Amino acid sequence: MKTTANAFWLGISATLIFISGCASMQPIKQEELVVQKIFEVPKTREAIWFASMDWMVDEFRSAKDVIQFSDKEQGIIIGKGFTEVTYTIMPVDTYFTLKIEAKDNKARITIYDPYIKTKDFTVKIETKAGLEKYRLRISIIMLSYERALFKQQDSW
Repeated sequence: MKTTANAFWLGISATLIFISGCASMQPIKQEELVVQKIFEVPKTREAIWFASMDWMVDEFRSAKDVIQFSDKEQGIIIGKGFTEVTYTIMPVDTYFTLKIEAKDNKARITIYDPYIKTKDFTVKIETKAGLEKYRLRISIIMLSYERALFKQQDSW
């Protein structure tokens, strides 16, 4: 009797683990890959734009390779970025497009169109598990951007 009860609970546990594992493999909608955040910043549009340009150079190491479009008058920067994300065992480069919009006292950053690229293949993020790992890494990038926005300029 005890063996039957243990086998029953073992079977239930295995089923629950299997179901939760399958849930993370469910496909995602492409709009779930868009990450956007708005910051209230006590600066002018121009100051936010300059801080954003500096951040892109520092965060992604090369403004020439990163910035695709920039308009200081409109307060817009569009660029390409990448970060390493560990989806399974080893980190892989995950590329994305980002758009920064600045206006007086506000900045909005939108990160979208991510894809994973290695020397052998390029794929889109397609599962909930992949989305969670990607969003975690993007949240760190958002935090870096927020710090750059509130950083005080040196008055050398």
